[in-house]
Amino acid sequence: MRPLICRLWGATEGMPCEHGCVPERGRLTDAEAQLLIKRSKRI
Repeated sequence: MRPLICRLWGATEGMPCEHGCVPERGRLTDAEAQLLIKRSKRI
């Protein structure tokens, strides 16, 4: 399983891909990324 930071890299507004790639569904907002980080801390 990949760490959360690896899953978020390139998929969030605050960590865009340096090569300009964009996920098919668009990037997560920074707020959505923070929510995922908070949820992962509870696991």
